[in-house]
Amino acid sequence: MRQMPEGLFHISVPEGSYDIEEINRYIKQRIKQNGQDENGVTLSANTNTLKAVLILQDNYQVSFRSADSIGSVLGFNPDF
Repeated sequence: MRQMPEGLFHISVPEGSYDIEEINRYIKQRIKQNGQDENGVTLSANTNTLKAVLILQDNYQVSFRSADSIGSVLGFNPDF
């Protein structure tokens, strides 16, 4: 994890081929390792629309602004 302002941390998903469930498990694992509630962020797939769904609990934020962000692969706008 890269050094971030207090309360924030960077999660890097290693290169590879993953389905959304595997990415979700990895993110939850990293959140838990950082001492946070792993249920604060949930990534899933909507098979009807073929889109990724990101659910954030109160006080959780996600930024896809990093140049190497996975957000564009998941269909999210990098400005958020």
